[in-house]
Parts: sequence; structure tokens; C-alpha cells
Amino acid sequence: MHPLALAAFAVHSGGLAAFLALAVLAGVTLTYTGTTSSPKDDLLGTFGPYVDQELAGTQIVSTAGPTAITITHGKVIVTYAGVAAMTLAAPVAGSPANGGNDAQPLKIIDASGHLHTLTTPANGINGNKHVLTSAGNIGDDASLTAYNAQWLCSPTTTAWALS
Repeated sequence: MHPLALAAFAVHSGGLAAFLALAVLAGVTLTYTGTTSSPKDDLLGTFGPYVDQELAGTQIVSTAGPTAITITHGKVIVTYAGVAAMTLAAPVAGSPANGGNDAQPLKIIDASGHLHTLTTPANGINGNKHVLTSAGNIGDDASLTAYNAQWLCSPTTTAWALS
């Protein structure tokens, strides 16, 4: 099957996961041939430096900690049956095409219902905060976005307290 027909079929019948599964079965090698600086790369979700959210990392936190969050975009699911103490380094300033993390989203999700904490370097969140504390409810999440070597988080749209 031609790769373009394979891609059209996969998108129509199940999205990216189906496309990747069919590509593996068909022996198709996926390569990125676009430019690393094109804004279209991000909008199209191609296999360039702007990784589509479906392909971004997931980290499970299942220990008390301190547990270092090692991914800069994707989802962190906290499953520890107690209070998990997590740390998160400051993101790297600059475009992902140049090795930075600007505009990369990171979501922290409480899957166990405890008062978990996430600590960043001083003033690492919104320029004047450095700790996020969950409200202790299963499903509560905090959405962070990397920008200019700090994490941005809206205090009005998160169930996690900023301090």
C-alpha cells in the first residue's frame, strides 16, 4: 500500500495510533523531511521537533519521592498511595527546534487523591512561585507550559495550589 494511502486510511479510521500500528505492520519507515523552523510543523503534528501530544512522554509517579520529573512535555500521572514529593527542573528557554522547551505543555494529574507536592527552582512557576500542591482529589490536574526558562500555570484553572 502506498504510504500516502496508508496515512489517509489511518487518519480516517482511528488516528495516529492506527497509522503507527499499520506503518509498523507494513514495514514503512517514518521519516521527517520538513524544516525544523516551519510553524506548519507544529500545526500539522508532524514527526519533527514539535512532537504531537499523542507522541509526547508519560511519566508515572508511584513512589513517595523525592521523585524527579524527567519529562518536559506530556503527562505525569501520580499514582502513589500517599503524599508524593516531586521535583521539576526549570525548562530550557528557546524554541524546541533549537533545543529549548518554549510552549511545551506538561500536565500533572493526581490519580490517587493525596496532597502531592511539585517543587521547582525558586520563582520557577509564574516568575514568583515554586511549589504546586494538589487539592487531594482524584483527577485534579495542573497544566504547565514552558516559556523563557520558567513554567506558566494559571491559578484560576488548576485545582493545585501555587505557593
